[in-house]
Amino acid sequence: IVADASLDPSEMDKLNEILKVWDVAQAKVVLDLVHDRLTLIRKLSALVDDKTTNELHALQPLFEHALWMFGPQFESAEFASNRQLVTVIRTFFKKRGKVEALANPKDRPDFVVLPDESISAYSLDGYSADHEVMGYDEVLLLELKRGGFTIGSEEKNQGSEYALALKDVSAIQAHTRVTVFVLGSRIAPNRDGDLKDELNNIRVIPRTYQDIINQARAR
Repeated sequence: IVADASLDPSEMDKLNEILKVWDVAQAKVVLDLVHDRLTLIRKLSALVDDKTTNELHALQPLFEHALWMFGPQFESAEFASNRQLVTVIRTFFKKRGKVEALANPKDRPDFVVLPDESISAYSLDGYSADHEVMGYDEVLLLELKRGGFTIGSEEKNQGSEYALALKDVSAIQAHTRVTVFVLGSRIAPNRDGDLKDELNNIRVIPRTYQDIINQARAR
């Protein structure tokens, strides 16, 4: 290795130790990944508690590339945005008479957009013993509240309703696991517990944006 004048001998020794384990190409892949994730965390940190933040144009596109923040089980590249499920959720709101509150789906058809929240859906295919696609093994719903929003029992129950709406119209299978993350700036006192519907395989997880960011930093 050619010594860099800006590196003192101890730093050169550390670099040599690294390159005994990693070749340069491997090290670059890892460092690029770490750099991208730290950049994403910085962007989110600057936006999540701003009451003027627009979920559609600011937060959802960032989280679309940050499922790893929610845990290693969501890090698989096979977890993909699912417009079909988003369409079902949009229809759910229309049936509730909230058509006027929905933003123009032509702008971003992969999100459901309302004044105080936006919802996206991601799915992981299920496979038979013969490796044929058999519906969905797991679905992840991300419900992002506007900056400054406090999550309470009502918001948790709404998350469960979205998941049930998908099952009611057979958009997903009865066995499909559904995890719903409801993110806001704060959680009301004594409302931070998960909501579990074991019969329907649904789990609603309320979290503050800062909790998710701290978890991402730890990873």
